[in-house]
Amino acid sequence: MSQIEKRQKYRIPPAGIAFLGGVLISFIYVSLFYPDTYVYDSAHYWALSYGFADEQGNLSLAAYPSDFRGYVFPLYLFLSRVFSHWLGISDSLGFICLVAVSVSFILTIVFPYLMDWREKNSWDFLKRWIPLFLVLFFWRGLLVYPLSDFYSLGFTLVACALFKWLYNDHRVWWSEIPASILIGVFLYAAYNTRTIYLFAVIVFACLICLRFLKEGRLGAGKNVIRLVCIVAGWFLLAAPQIWINHRYTGTWSLWGVDTTDMFSAGLFSFQLFNGLTVDRYETLLTPNDFGNIPNIYFYDDVGLQIIKSIGNYEGTLWEYIRLFFTYPLEVIGIYFRHLANLLNPVYGECYISNLHQFKIHVSVFNYILMVFTAIGGVDLLQKYRCIYENQAGKRKTKILIASFFEDTSLWWVIIFPCLAIIPGAPEVRFFFPAYVCMYGLLAFKIQWKRVAQCITTHPIQTILWSVVGLVVLSCVWSDTFANASTNVWLFL
Repeated sequence: MSQIEKRQKYRIPPAGIAFLGGVLISFIYVSLFYPDTYVYDSAHYWALSYGFADEQGNLSLAAYPSDFRGYVFPLYLFLSRVFSHWLGISDSLGFICLVAVSVSFILTIVFPYLMDWREKNSWDFLKRWIPLFLVLFFWRGLLVYPLSDFYSLGFTLVACALFKWLYNDHRVWWSEIPASILIGVFLYAAYNTRTIYLFAVIVFACLICLRFLKEGRLGAGKNVIRLVCIVAGWFLLAAPQIWINHRYTGTWSLWGVDTTDMFSAGLFSFQLFNGLTVDRYETLLTPNDFGNIPNIYFYDDVGLQIIKSIGNYEGTLWEYIRLFFTYPLEVIGIYFRHLANLLNPVYGECYISNLHQFKIHVSVFNYILMVFTAIGGVDLLQKYRCIYENQAGKRKTKILIASFFEDTSLWWVIIFPCLAIIPGAPEVRFFFPAYVCMYGLLAFKIQWKRVAQCITTHPIQTILWSVVGLVVLSCVWSDTFANASTNVWLFL
């Protein structure tokens, strides 16, 4: 074996370099912003992670307390603590290591694979860090605290990657069964961690049905086996939750969350009701001069007037449907304002330490990224225009639709839960998966030369539409911040 062949044999692949570098970058960044203590939901999750240890300190599901949250994410945190004790380091340092490895693996390995990214030269691996840097800049609060948002998305991305590999890239027949089981495992992990990912599971089920229709009888046997294995994987991870539910509630449900004690009409209906009156929701790190409650509500005047006009609104689902059809334009306007506020992640901390911190640079930077994404996205859609024009006959519309959904099907698994939260009280972190998709487009899909060509070819139109969009969004943001439950400055 020649020296060149030896060097190539033991050479670390670009993805490996990006992963290891991402671990180091994430570790340093999270360590710099690591909080002194956990608060609110993060403190609750961290406390739940102690619930898996019995009196002897061993793992025991019987020790898990009665709680309305699923067991998967607390178990994930518990395993990080076990890892910490095994290495003889503090629990906080073990959590930082968990974050660094998880974030780097998802954003430099799994996500680029979903984007069909392949390095063309020795420096292309640097593009794998673009989503990582953007997530660290805009969303550090989701990483430095033990919160479920990133991990539920991570479980979903792994399930999507396995699905893509199973149907497009795998070559070994015996790997189908374990891969299918793992898809079910990660889908349930995402759902158990955040129930809004039930919508991702529904989209996933639709994708499997479409595969059945596409492959017909030729692939029917193989697809049935895959489906059975996915369901088996789902129930494999759901079994402990089923047992926990039965132990505390007497039910055999997969989730067992009974929110009627918290909200008489149920959690989903409560969220819909809250969404009618609140355009944005933020949480302060600690109570301050504004009151003892650290929650900041940005009220919607139209929604408040609607609730006031109908009198006694109990917040049930059927009452919400009746209200929607009574005031359709007003409710649609409320949801437009929700979407506009979800497009302004000005606070990256999740729990805000300074409500009036300077933040205009965050809004402007994020808006510039959205403009580039819009221009690049329009350019990418030209592909489907070519497909449509190159087809003949009456079937070209069906071919166009089929091609579009074939290319974007896994994206809908990620995006659909974000769309589902728009009617609720908007917390920007709930839109996190949509932002990660935007970062992926910017890093791996958009042709920057064509974007630059479009801007230089149509500079006036580009500037005009960008300014108009910014003015519209700024008007909504300004009105939202003016209606906060306390005095909040928008751009300072």
